[in-house]
Amino acid sequence: MKNKEFLELAGYSLTDIEDLRRQFSNARKRLEGRWKVLDSYDSGEFWDTMRKELPKHQIIPDTNLINFIKENIVNSVYAAPYIADVLPLDPDDIDEARNINKFVEYVFNINELGIKQLKISGRTALLNVGFLQVGWDKHAKYSHVAEQTTGGMSFVDRDPLAVLLDPNFPEFTEGRAVFINTEDSIENLLASYPEAQQDLKELLGLEGNEKNVPINTIVSSGAGTTEISYTSNMIRRDSMGMLPVWIAFKKVPLKQGSFRIDQIIYTEGEIVLEYKKGIKPNYFPIIPLYLSLPEKDPYGIGVCQRIIKNALSLNILNSIAITHTYAAQRTP
Repeated sequence: MKNKEFLELAGYSLTDIEDLRRQFSNARKRLEGRWKVLDSYDSGEFWDTMRKELPKHQIIPDTNLINFIKENIVNSVYAAPYIADVLPLDPDDIDEARNINKFVEYVFNINELGIKQLKISGRTALLNVGFLQVGWDKHAKYSHVAEQTTGGMSFVDRDPLAVLLDPNFPEFTEGRAVFINTEDSIENLLASYPEAQQDLKELLGLEGNEKNVPINTIVSSGAGTTEISYTSNMIRRDSMGMLPVWIAFKKVPLKQGSFRIDQIIYTEGEIVLEYKKGIKPNYFPIIPLYLSLPEKDPYGIGVCQRIIKNALSLNILNSIAITHTYAAQRTP
């Protein structure tokens, strides 16, 4: 669906959604810069970049203090999976509580939440926050002793760089919206959103093209005009021909101080792929895991952010000392 049709259905436009997303994104740019430095430091890429500015004979330190601290936090705090248990308050509830706990453990294991928890904890230890998106998968199948049911909860770990929260509220549930940035192949988008096929084909220049090979297309987005070039090789491979897709959860004020939360999935060119008015439960379907609770914004400042300058200084001093010792024995 296009913006005009969406405006009539939702009562607000996709332009309003994009303006809000840009506000959230611009407010977080400085923090994202710190996150990217921590990421490159943790992976070891930081010193590959620094080498370009150093003399050829400079010895690069291999003591990764940020990674050392991150791994120690993960191993000491998050190594074991945590599963909530229901405790019966009455002897008559013992069997029911036991059955609920078995089901929770079954859902936990079948969705590999232990692995997801470990992945999220790694980002939390490094950046102070990690995210788990909770939803409903209508295609999920659960097998029971006598029958099989379709539909169940879904859990997706989201990278903090892909999640935008309202910067004005330390408690994210009080914010105006939540945005999740993803990307998907053109083939999968066409198959997953049949109602938006026509709009997507027009956007990508597929209309009237029997082989569905995208041509050079001018895409008009809120940020400006972008030329996107595709070839027949790109459309045949899932790793190429990708499009950015935003999942937005917008809080819509109602009468008497209440509100509803709408889900909007959209892509470039103001194309709404899916719209759900008033999701249930009436709650942003994302769960943050914090290392240190946030105070001024919904992301907070973690241990690794606080010590990055000290870690860098120690590495530089070690590099200078070792290089001088080496240079005293072998003149460059």
